[in-house]
Amino acid sequence: MYGEVILALTPLFIDPRFRDQVSEPLLDVVEGLARRAALLAGTPDAGIWELRTEWKPQTFSSLMCWAATDRMAKIARIHRPAVAEEFAAAAARIHQEILTNATDPVHGNLTSEYGSREVDASLLQAITLGFFGENRSAARATITAIRRDLERNEWLLRYRTDDGFGVPEVAFAVCTFWLVEALARVGQEDEAREVLERCRAIQAPLGLLAEDVAPTTGKMWGNFPQAYSHVGCIHAAFAADPRW
Repeated sequence: MYGEVILALTPLFIDPRFRDQVSEPLLDVVEGLARRAALLAGTPDAGIWELRTEWKPQTFSSLMCWAATDRMAKIARIHRPAVAEEFAAAAARIHQEILTNATDPVHGNLTSEYGSREVDASLLQAITLGFFGENRSAARATITAIRRDLERNEWLLRYRTDDGFGVPEVAFAVCTFWLVEALARVGQEDEAREVLERCRAIQAPLGLLAEDVAPTTGKMWGNFPQAYSHVGCIHAAFAADPRW
């Protein structure tokens, strides 16, 4: 959550149109959140999926700690140059820690936990957040591994392991929209648009999306309507939009 909050606030500090909203107290808050994130990277937690199993260092949690420190470094270069290098160094440390502890040694993709060989769909956010930089081979390896292990009839599961409630059987709608974004980011725009077009087939008559989709039938499951399914669809549509 530290990373999510800083990502949400970053435009206030980076975009000149919001410059009049920047204050020292707000900078203090963001800097404090980034420091906390730097301390938490690599520590065990339940992760984005709130797993009911044993807590382990979750790659996505560390990824968000990296995002927090990386964005804070960018903010600091504009507003607090004295601490910019401190946060840049923290971001570099977390970045290397993730690559060292959460990379599949055979396929080169990110893994869901430190020391694991499993993947989960949240790793697609590493591509959207710019974690791989210009290294498209690692980004594409992560996309390939996720699709290989989690795609069911063109919809993505969150993960395929027992989470304390059993092995998931339905796809999590927003994950497939994350896939669209990731494909667009690595230059596979045509494929991104194809995936997005397939998603349109399961909309209800009112155009509302649920939380989950049964891959075998296309029937929607879970909370309905689900806000983040729609947010994911919007982001995916912008990502897959032709570059006019």
